Amino acid sequence: METVRVSPPQNGDGEIEGLVWGCRFSESGAAELLHGDDLREAIEKQEDWLWLNFDLADEGTRTAIASLPHLPPQAVAMLLSNDDRQNIYSFGPMIGGVVADFENSEQPDLRRMVRWNFVMAPHLFISARCQPGLILRAHILQEELNAREAEKTNKRLTVLSIVSALLLPPTFITGMFGMNVSALPLQDTPHGFWFACGLMVASMAGMLVVLHRVRLN
Repeated sequence: METVRVSPPQNGDGEIEGLVWGCRFSESGAAELLHGDDLREAIEKQEDWLWLNFDLADEGTRTAIASLPHLPPQAVAMLLSNDDRQNIYSFGPMIGGVVADFENSEQPDLRRMVRWNFVMAPHLFISARCQPGLILRAHILQEELNAREAEKTNKRLTVLSIVSALLLPPTFITGMFGMNVSALPLQDTPHGFWFACGLMVASMAGMLVVLHRVRLN
């Protein structure tokens, strides 16, 4: 049973949602941009060879592609696929696949390489891609967020390391005086507790000086 589809949704300007351009090609190869009702009529009639290019970053693209007439479900799935691997398939009289694409420039930048989905029918070629500029901005934003998170993590680890280093000498001193052996230093001294406390404070101060010098170097 043939899949029933409604007319592709349109934006406020009467254009198909998510469509970057729609071109009709004559027998001589000349291209003509089509808009609005003229484009929808040409898609329905299938009398001329058309090229429809969609922007996958647009929220209305998925609904628009799924609503196009004469497309089998496999073709719709191919156009909306998130697969980054280059491949090509055939389904009936159509072929479709995923290829790598660069933004038009003298020196292609690998960071600006994007996925390009396509389906080719006897009277129709449909391409769908995310615009490189949007991809690049998203990558830059993601890198900035990752850098900020890494900076926060490093600060937390630095504070934790400083606190651990300051507590290491007092921990050693309390561990030594906590041993269950005889003849411990200050065991019979009247002010031994306060002397031990002063020793711990002095050890922390000494460690703080060491950390400060190491940081300056």
